[in-house]
Amino acid sequence: FKGKTGTVDGIYQAQGGPGQDPALNGIQTVVDTTMPGTTIDTIAPAGSILATVGMEREGLRGDWMVITSSMLDPVTSESGAGVYRTKVTPIPLPPIVPVTPVVPQ
Repeated sequence: FKGKTGTVDGIYQAQGGPGQDPALNGIQTVVDTTMPGTTIDTIAPAGSILATVGMEREGLRGDWMVITSSMLDPVTSESGAGVYRTKVTPIPLPPIVPVTPVVPQ
């Protein structure tokens, strides 16, 4: 999910199973605007910091994650941007337990 804490925009992943509080299981940063541009782009300008990150509604599908990002070197003003994709390992979910509906009598 995309979120913001103070002035930091980021894409995060919550860990935990159904019915569990994600805050207790942990939220991990995938990428945020405190990271170097080379975190996601090996040819990003040296010294650049991610300026924006984004993820479309369909940005996580199957084992592919696609994000958008821009980066800026605050000293030289060199910049870059792009759409980036990577394969991810889906987190297996436990089986869904069928619920028997209660019919009022």
